[in-house]
Amino acid sequence: MYHPLSEAELLEFAALEDEIGHSLSAGLDWGNQIGEFFHQSYSYVDSTKLGEVLTEGLGNIFSDAEIQDLIESFQQEVARQVELKLESKRDIA
Repeated sequence: MYHPLSEAELLEFAALEDEIGHSLSAGLDWGNQIGEFFHQSYSYVDSTKLGEVLTEGLGNIFSDAEIQDLIESFQQEVARQVELKLESKRDIA
């Protein structure tokens, strides 16, 4: 199940970490591989909702197969952009 954290929740967790002087580190620690993980993961894109939006807006132009291709292309581009963003933040740190 995908449950994105809000900015407020992330700030709350960061404050808790600062308060205890330790990282909470729940789950896997991907370290330097986090960009690659996100590049290969589409978990942050709800393909069902995206398909519904594309079908509603473009279903009269594109076939179901073409819409599936659009979804795949979109997911790949989002993953690439997330990876680039993470890499740029890592380079700053």
